[in-house]
Amino acid sequence: MEIKKRKLLKRTMTGFVAFNVLATTVITGLPIHSMAAEATQKQNTTSQPETQDNSSKAARNIKAATSFSNVKFKLNVVDVNTGKPVEGYVVRFLRDGTSGTIYEFPASDANGLTESSIAAITDLLNEGKSISLYVKWGPSGESVTPNIVTMVNPSDVKNNEVTVTVPLGSPVQKADLGNQQWLIDMAEYYTGKTVGTTMSFPDLAKITTLQSYTGFEMKDATPVLPAGIKYFAGLQRLDLSKLGLTGNIPTEVSSLSKLTYLNLNDNSWIGTLPSSLGNLTNLEQLRIENTPLTGSIPKELGNLSKLTQLRLANNQLSGSIPEELGNLSNLTMLFAAMNKLSGSIPTELSHLTKLTNIRVDQNQLVGQLPESIFALNALTEANFSGNEITLNQEGSKAFANGLVPNYKNTFVNERTLVATNSLVAIPATTVFPFKDFGLKADINGTKSDLFAGHMYRIYRNSDNKQVYYGIWNNASSFEQTTAKETYRIVLDDALANPNNVAQVTVGAAKNQIVTFEDLGKQYWLKDLAEHYTGKMVDENMTFGDLESITALQSYPGFEVKDENPILPAGIKYFTGLQKLDLSKLGLTGNIPTEVSRLSKLTYLNLNDNSWSGTLPSFLGNLTNLEQLRIENTPLTGSIPKELGNLSKLTQLRLANNQLSGSIPTELGNLSNLTMLFAAMNQLSGTVPTELGNLTKLTNIRLDQNQLVGQLPESLFALNALTEANFSSNEITLNQEGNKAFANGLTPNVGKTYVTGRQLTAVDTLTLEGTTVHPFQDFNLQTDISGTKSPLFDGHTYQIYRTTDNKLVYSGPWEENASFEQAGTSEGYRVVLDGASENPHNVATLTVAQKQAVKGNIQVVVKDEAGQVVPGVTVGWKDLTTNFTGNGHVTDANGATNQTGMSFEHQYQYAISSVPEGYVSTGGTVQVTPSGQAGDTYVVNLTVLRDVTIQPMTEMDNTVTGTAAVGAKLRYFVNGQAVNVGNANADGTYSKVVGLYPAGTVIGVQMQNPKTGKYFDLKTITVTPVETKLTIQPLTTADTAVTGTAPAGVKLRFLIDGQAVNVGYANADGTYSKVIGQQKAGTVVGVQMFDPTIGNYSDVVSTTVEQTAASVEVAAMTTTDTAISGTAPAHAKLRIIVNGQAVNVAYADASGQFTKVIGKQAEGTVVGVERFNPTTGSYEKAVTTTVTLGNAVSEPAKIDLSSAASGKISGTVPNTITQVRVWINGAPQTMVGVKDGAFTWTYSKLKAGDIVKVDYKDATGQWIAAEQTVTN
Repeated sequence: MEIKKRKLLKRTMTGFVAFNVLATTVITGLPIHSMAAEATQKQNTTSQPETQDNSSKAARNIKAATSFSNVKFKLNVVDVNTGKPVEGYVVRFLRDGTSGTIYEFPASDANGLTESSIAAITDLLNEGKSISLYVKWGPSGESVTPNIVTMVNPSDVKNNEVTVTVPLGSPVQKADLGNQQWLIDMAEYYTGKTVGTTMSFPDLAKITTLQSYTGFEMKDATPVLPAGIKYFAGLQRLDLSKLGLTGNIPTEVSSLSKLTYLNLNDNSWIGTLPSSLGNLTNLEQLRIENTPLTGSIPKELGNLSKLTQLRLANNQLSGSIPEELGNLSNLTMLFAAMNKLSGSIPTELSHLTKLTNIRVDQNQLVGQLPESIFALNALTEANFSGNEITLNQEGSKAFANGLVPNYKNTFVNERTLVATNSLVAIPATTVFPFKDFGLKADINGTKSDLFAGHMYRIYRNSDNKQVYYGIWNNASSFEQTTAKETYRIVLDDALANPNNVAQVTVGAAKNQIVTFEDLGKQYWLKDLAEHYTGKMVDENMTFGDLESITALQSYPGFEVKDENPILPAGIKYFTGLQKLDLSKLGLTGNIPTEVSRLSKLTYLNLNDNSWSGTLPSFLGNLTNLEQLRIENTPLTGSIPKELGNLSKLTQLRLANNQLSGSIPTELGNLSNLTMLFAAMNQLSGTVPTELGNLTKLTNIRLDQNQLVGQLPESLFALNALTEANFSSNEITLNQEGNKAFANGLTPNVGKTYVTGRQLTAVDTLTLEGTTVHPFQDFNLQTDISGTKSPLFDGHTYQIYRTTDNKLVYSGPWEENASFEQAGTSEGYRVVLDGASENPHNVATLTVAQKQAVKGNIQVVVKDEAGQVVPGVTVGWKDLTTNFTGNGHVTDANGATNQTGMSFEHQYQYAISSVPEGYVSTGGTVQVTPSGQAGDTYVVNLTVLRDVTIQPMTEMDNTVTGTAAVGAKLRYFVNGQAVNVGNANADGTYSKVVGLYPAGTVIGVQMQNPKTGKYFDLKTITVTPVETKLTIQPLTTADTAVTGTAPAGVKLRFLIDGQAVNVGYANADGTYSKVIGQQKAGTVVGVQMFDPTIGNYSDVVSTTVEQTAASVEVAAMTTTDTAISGTAPAHAKLRIIVNGQAVNVAYADASGQFTKVIGKQAEGTVVGVERFNPTTGSYEKAVTTTVTLGNAVSEPAKIDLSSAASGKISGTVPNTITQVRVWINGAPQTMVGVKDGAFTWTYSKLKAGDIVKVDYKDATGQWIAAEQTVTN
């Protein structure tokens, strides 16, 4: 990496940024499997150049030393799993570093070989270029993915001939299938091979159907559909319904181009329906129902010309039904019910002449059903219910074949348009139909808001004139010309349907009393209204009185009484106003849109208020305005171009706000303007040429903004000016000195590039390499009397090389702009805004080149104990150039390496992120590496081991865990600090905090030794004692009571209610206390001491039972010669074989017994009877059945003697219950086995078919046998 010297970066943040970068090898644009890449690396170790980059560089500069002609290529395609040649595979050649195909060899023969001579490839080798080749197509034309790339270099060619072994594929790994066990299980079932060993990617590509099977079980806790589904390229049917899959539907599904059936129903998908599904052009059925999917139906589904069923019901889809679905000429079923679809039903659906079922019910659809859709004559089901659709007629309408759709709860049936405010009184002449009329949808008396998307026509009944047409818009209005008028509202143009029509009568209300609420509850406006009308709000003041006011402004003695006064919407009632002066009232909030309704205004003054928001564009509607004054406010945003509509305006005064953006060119339309004040804002850009049209202008003040560029020549033709101030901007003239207007007035241009301001650059600059970045390197600034600062945005720059006056850059400030320097030292001239004749706009400098000493920097991260820490992200910055580098992650040795670093530069390093279990102390480390070229400079960084806390129960009084060695720790209980301490030398800590009930939050904080502040508090919650007090059953033979209790708890033991002893539970939560043998019926108990109450808990007890016969017989196989097992010590035993006593034996002192009875046949029942001295008789026998001995699993014996009639039979070991039968490599069925024999009939069986039978043995391995049908 080449690093250039940057003395100063302009307009860039100098903060420290680090990124994690995952480097992935990509050859010719194709993904390389990790194992495949390793195999290629090993294979090409001797033949490849040292790096591919070196090879490419050589190829650009020189031709190969050897000249080749008609090079013969001998290709040998082998399977990397077996090393054996494979036939029928096609190899593709690519030029190294490109994705363009040069040549595809013919399919390999039975020995995996292909020979060919290609002139184009020979030419490339003659140019010294390397060639990539890899297996691309399989015997059936399937894509082989992933591929192992093999490189051919000119040095590989000997005597115009090269022999290359091309490895094919690599074993499918679990990671390739996203480590999803469900997909691994299905892959193994349908291929009969094992992931990680015998299964290859071509095996996956041969699977045509993937779906759950008998015995399939979902084992993943959170199953997803991984990107590895792309490897199943041969799939025609994919049914993943009801598997509980989560996550997004991956785009890789769209690569399964052979799919005809896709079912993803009843899963927990998130995200949207992928538009890439439109690439599956062979799809006949698409089923994605009963999921949480959102978003719209992709229009790309209209590409699926073979689709017969599209089923998308019961999701959360929204948006309109795409008209592109009308392209699905083979569609018979369209189900999209129970979603949130909106808009109208597209006319294009009438093209679906094969449609038999359509369900779009329970959505939010609107509008008329298209007339053309009723021509469909194949329909047997049509459901439009639960929508706001309609017909332009009264009643239902049938399809061409007589089918009547389901119109329930639509405007065809049951739903009607109503105006809840059927009689409306308005205070003025303006009617707001969507605010005033109360339009609703009514279903059997229940009213609700209308869906979005309807079209509304409103007619005035008196002359049937249309006064409104459009969608619902609360701001829409029209003027009423009479005192009273009735209006007819028609929904979706369905005039002939009475359900779609409502009527409203509107009366003027000029005589209606004005309320305090009408004036927004603003006392200041109430006082002004009462002053100018002489009437009282809420008593005798009417809206007509407000309309009669022509001027509204403060008066002597007026006082604003509101705490936070605003200008309310009620200002709209003052429609007769010609003058509105609200200056210096302390008004807050936005300037309301209702001001735009005061159409008679000629004077508007809103100065000296605390307005928020932007300068409203609707002020451009006040076309009678002559003076607009809005100064000394916090208003932001730009000057609206709509102000250019105010043709009568003489004064536009907008000074001392916070306006930004450019001056609109439309202000040049204000032909009557005499005053334009916009000083003390943040306006940018250039002064528009169009201001030269303002021939009546007497005063212009644009000073103290951020304007740039040359003052337009047209401006100087103005001859009525008496004041012109452009000072404190970065404007200029293309001349030296000031320039006067036509009438001789000289503008104020102080602190501009006309006078007082100078463009500056660094005098001399030394860079590494030949690339110059002027806006990073030149340190371009503006200078006012020696004080330098960054330039304003919007300037243009021309940079000339002084040796030949060549233009090397022209354009705006572009941080990464660059050009190449030809000589080792060059002079440059920078011209600002094209004003080359103005020396204030010109800066010169010299740039020289320097060769940097480059070496390597190794960053090592360790913890406070000196142990290396992998996985730490380290960010870095070159402080010499202000270049911020990407983050690097430490390897297993805690190190990260940087090569080609300039040693004389100063670098800054910081920890950006740490793996779990560590914390960073923050701060940075600055180094200036030194040494010879190629040396390695080491930078050491340290992180701390983070605090861990061991779980605590209500029986624990000590908090324990680990932290950084010797770290200062602070201990908390329920958020309150209770103690401090330090971690031990081994990083452990232990602090007694006392016993606390379950639910108490215990916390530990570790101090940052660098800052003295504490890291985030780590907490655990005290849990109830999970190990409850238990007692094991006792017999008369037992001498000790045992059970479980919380570790270390004190216990008290009782016999028949009397305490006899105490003890403690072990560390593993068990206990044992000797109490001697007890007689039957004795009650033995145990109590646990509870320190939270200072007493013993309730007794847990058991009753001693008489000793039961305890005899166990070990399993016996046909290879065993003796029966063995356990019994009470010294017990007398009688040996039984198939119910007959054959011998006696005695258990030894440890309770073990063994008796030789000879080998027994499979199925023989052998057992032992224990002699009970109490009863004087033998007890019931304990038996086991002899099983087949451990023999090596033998494959099935296949009998094809009756193959002519389709019969397949054979034998397997007696322990097997079912076998799997394959025909020609494809699984067919599972066949039951009885007494080791099986039989199955396959009617299509023929000579040459390969029959395979396999079964799973006791170890879980598949044991297989194959046989070919010969007759």
